[in-house]
Amino acid sequence: MTSKHPDRDVGTPGGRTTPRAPEDTQPQDTIRDIARASADDLLRPDEADRFAETFSRQFVNRMMSGEAGFGLATIEMIERHHAGPIPPAETLAGYEDVVPGAAKRVFDMAERDQEAFIESQRAQQISDNRFRLTSYIGGFIALVLILATGSILAFHGHEASSLAAFGMGAVSIIGVFVNAWKQKK
Repeated sequence: MTSKHPDRDVGTPGGRTTPRAPEDTQPQDTIRDIARASADDLLRPDEADRFAETFSRQFVNRMMSGEAGFGLATIEMIERHHAGPIPPAETLAGYEDVVPGAAKRVFDMAERDQEAFIESQRAQQISDNRFRLTSYIGGFIALVLILATGSILAFHGHEASSLAAFGMGAVSIIGVFVNAWKQKK
């Protein structure tokens, strides 16, 4: 199927023509092609051509004249990401405009949040240190008990039992100290 218009492709659903956009096309030509494609189903071919020609000429003239309320619009999308308790300055200023004193409240909230985080970290460190100290003390007491048990068994002539107590105790204590050392790193 060939088109009456060499600058158009034919074969879209419903027999509509779609504008082709060569690189050297002027804006008025593109506008004319779009207007023609829009009018194809509504007007006879000769009326659609006249409509497209008139529309594109008037559109470009109005746009170039700077007529109020007429021209091209540019849409710009800005995407911003934020992390943290204090919003960006523009957002904070907007809060302040809506609720006077909001900026101070946001800063106070952020300071309280930071203080709570620091206190939580400090409490966790103290807890970890207490656990380690308790583990070391428990390990030392176990070592003393194992040595005492092995010594008593050896003194009463139970050398095999004494060696078993010393061996199990030594392995257990070494395991405790190795685990504590790994956790420190």
